Amino acid sequence: MEMVLFNTYANTFSSTSGNEYSLTQNEQIIVSSLNKLTNDYHLRKPIPVRIRWSSQARCYVAHDDTFDWYGTGQTQQEALSELGSIILEDYLDLQRWTGKLIPELHSKLQRMKEMIIHASKS
Repeated sequence: MEMVLFNTYANTFSSTSGNEYSLTQNEQIIVSSLNKLTNDYHLRKPIPVRIRWSSQARCYVAHDDTFDWYGTGQTQQEALSELGSIILEDYLDLQRWTGKLIPELHSKLQRMKEMIIHASKS
């Protein structure tokens, strides 16, 4: 499976197979929001998400500025779902390494703890 990486600043994509894609001016940007990460985790309040179709990469890309992550998918919902999974994976990884984080990552974890709720604890 080819993974597509999105560079927010240059509006380009790079894939694990070495292909590089870029967004054209006329590609649609859809503004949405993300609230549910998984069945067990959700956000206290929705975060804004931009969804773009890349004709070169042939997929939707969902990107959020809050955590600066992205997800891709063949549908807008798939891209949002993957984005939620990636944010949660980042959060759980940071929690596993709590005592060994550099200050920047510790701050990120604290911010995430304020925003992410486990369903059984809400």
